[in-house]
Amino acid sequence: MLESPSACAALVVATAVAGLLALTMPAMAQAAPPEPREVRLHQAQLPRTVTPVRYDIAVVPDAQKLTFSGTVGITLDVHAATPTITLNVFDLQIDNAELVGVGTATIRYDPTFQTATFTFAKPLIVGHYTLDLAYHGKINTSGQGLFALDYDTPQGKKRMLATQFEAADARRFVPCFDQPDMKAVFDITVTAPMGQFVVSNMPIARQTEVVGGMKRVTFQPSPKMSSYLLYLGIGDMQRIHEDVDGVDVGVIVRRGATDQARYALDAAGHILRFYNQYFEINFPLPKLDLIGGPGSGSFGAMENWGAIFYFESDLLINPKTATDADKQNVYMVVAHEMAHQWFGDLVTMSWWDDLWLNEGFGSWMENKATDTIHPEWHVWLQFTASRDNALTTDALASTHPVVEQADTIDQVNRIGDVITYQKGAAVIRMIEAYAGSDNFRTGIHNYLAAHAYGNATTAALFQAIQASSGKPIVQISKDFTQQAGVPLIKESETDGALSLTQGRFGLDAASKQPRSWMVPVITAPLGQPAAEQRITVTSTNSVPLAARGTAPLIVNAGQIGYFRTCHTKSQMTRLAAGFAHVPVADQLGLFSDTWALATSGDGGAADFLDLTRKLPVSADPIVWDRLAQKLHTIDAIYAPGPQRDAFRAYARGLLNLEFEGLGFDDKAGESDNAGMLRNTLIRTLGHFGDKAVIAEAHRQFEAMLTDPAAASGSTARAVIAVTAQNADHATFEQLRKMAAADTDSLQKLHLDFALATATDPAILKQALALTLTDEIPVTGGPYMLYIAAQADPDLTWAFATEHRAFFKNRLDSLQRYQLYGDVASPSADPARADQLHAFAEKYIPASARHDVLKAEDTIRMRARLRRDVIPQIDRWLTEN
Repeated sequence: MLESPSACAALVVATAVAGLLALTMPAMAQAAPPEPREVRLHQAQLPRTVTPVRYDIAVVPDAQKLTFSGTVGITLDVHAATPTITLNVFDLQIDNAELVGVGTATIRYDPTFQTATFTFAKPLIVGHYTLDLAYHGKINTSGQGLFALDYDTPQGKKRMLATQFEAADARRFVPCFDQPDMKAVFDITVTAPMGQFVVSNMPIARQTEVVGGMKRVTFQPSPKMSSYLLYLGIGDMQRIHEDVDGVDVGVIVRRGATDQARYALDAAGHILRFYNQYFEINFPLPKLDLIGGPGSGSFGAMENWGAIFYFESDLLINPKTATDADKQNVYMVVAHEMAHQWFGDLVTMSWWDDLWLNEGFGSWMENKATDTIHPEWHVWLQFTASRDNALTTDALASTHPVVEQADTIDQVNRIGDVITYQKGAAVIRMIEAYAGSDNFRTGIHNYLAAHAYGNATTAALFQAIQASSGKPIVQISKDFTQQAGVPLIKESETDGALSLTQGRFGLDAASKQPRSWMVPVITAPLGQPAAEQRITVTSTNSVPLAARGTAPLIVNAGQIGYFRTCHTKSQMTRLAAGFAHVPVADQLGLFSDTWALATSGDGGAADFLDLTRKLPVSADPIVWDRLAQKLHTIDAIYAPGPQRDAFRAYARGLLNLEFEGLGFDDKAGESDNAGMLRNTLIRTLGHFGDKAVIAEAHRQFEAMLTDPAAASGSTARAVIAVTAQNADHATFEQLRKMAAADTDSLQKLHLDFALATATDPAILKQALALTLTDEIPVTGGPYMLYIAAQADPDLTWAFATEHRAFFKNRLDSLQRYQLYGDVASPSADPARADQLHAFAEKYIPASARHDVLKAEDTIRMRARLRRDVIPQIDRWLTEN
């Protein structure tokens, strides 16, 4: 599963139902969620005296009333005599319970542990039983359990139904053994309107017409799998498909959107063939569906086995409006979720502590597959930005280990962040390079083959890779996954001889406390890649480097390692002088590390700024793109005033060196990455107040009002973004009318989010007010606030806290708890950190405060940078 946009900006920011009922929209008022309580998972693990074998589920949803009824026959094994059977149940009412051949049961609910315990007249002996239950529940309006999504069409509003069960929400749909290590077979039947499309993990086995214009659809039994991977969707959808290596691969979307689904279908075909070959284990199900749902949610996509759900921005490509970044994002998200079909679905982590086995590997594999199929995109260069985000988060006191104990449901939800995904992927990439790609792949195959249809741990994975490579993989993986933090590899120079030592990179006092890693390091003298040297550095050794003549040394050559590098002053000077000849990956690494060392106090801002003047116009678009992002990051630290104006003037002059050659229009024969850079520069220069860019964007926007094709499809969204950011009241109303009138849910999503970028406080207030209405979909509100906080964190914080009761009622627990950390984090005012802390103590349970703690650390770091580093930049600008 992909995480929320704040954590997944590099992937989606994105950055994730299937099923829709063509009904007139009813009111969606629901009772306010209960006050937060912590649910202890380790304490609440179900006793293993009883385990499931099979579920026979039949459900009848009522989309208009937002309710459903169901029955389930659970085939189970009793392994030791017991008077009770305990299942996970939440937001369900069980109407009848009977153990076949034994009799009815009394039921005791435990809302704290989200269980129901069934007690029988006499203890059960060891044996095979079937527990028959009848129950009913509710359809949610946020992405938990069985939920609804509403969207506009030319025929009016329609409603989608879908399921989302990770981590512990299958219990909202069916009483079950809802933990990943209790796998079973699922047989599901649904009663739905005759004209609706239904989809689940497996192909349809049979379908019959029933009274009232309804149909009863039964799917083939699933393989043995975890409950959180079950999926059901119902709706007015269409499917396009093709046969790929004997698998029926399909993309299922709302009616009328199949033209936007063909890109993903083509991608899925290429990716499935690659995975079948790479894993040497063919996809084991007869069909694989990719299902698109309109809007947005607290997740981006979900890897349900054979029925992957995506929110449309991560699946659909509108040929008329899609950018190059959209295409790459869809490709990689499809690759990510498809990787889970093996790594997560076929073999599942034993417990949520090892969620990174799913997500870190999926994040690494999305890059591996995409780079193999589309090497021209240079995705591993782009990955350095994701790795940089992880390195920054991992250098704060609020970080956590990749493998983190998950004691509560809230903690499971919080594990899915940049550490789990991007650090996990970076560690895997580093270990692959150290083990050797062939040895690594052999270990992966052996791991999957040994644990297929079962569960495994982090230790099992790296033991398999160590066995295939003969290298100390287990120790390296332990160092990087079981402890938090970032190694700092430091050069030292004595009498012209270089050596490397290890320290720790940190952005606050807690994160600077000493720790030790076994770090694989690749070094290479500039211009001499054949002379690269592979070594390991620990906290106790000093590694001498062989004489390299006059060429300066690149540490972490290729940026494969997960660490920061601190070069000596003389080495840094020489690398800067030859910066145009530094390999592209290492140009990115030098930009990243020099700025990071300035923020930590291990270096100065001048080193970073000096490099900005060394980047040639002919440099790779990815490097220019990353530089623009870094300049935007620095700008966000500044307080309004003449100093920021001076910085923006420098940034405009620098970025225009590259933009003059790109311009607003696509060029024949240019790369996809050049198109991505064009969009970045239009947005960034507009943000920095470039009058020419703002004027041209506004001119093209005015033309689009009468001719939507007036702006190039690839830059139309950048034009809208710059226009929205600089909008006056009249322009804001034009944008709002465009969003309200657009019946393409994907395009409407982009327009809605553009409204939240306005820099005029009065206009931004209008945009925020829309989140309190039905004009913005339920799941879109948190995204709107997150975007608005980048423009005005103070205004957005005041709005979000003022309307806490509204959002508490409207959002799922993941969004509800994450919202306030996301809204507060762009601030550089330490008082905001104190306000956030007090707010969380009052309204957010302790186990759900991980995002709050990260936000507090981020705010205080920003405040320190404004105090200590911004003056260094101001001095450099004055001197240069």
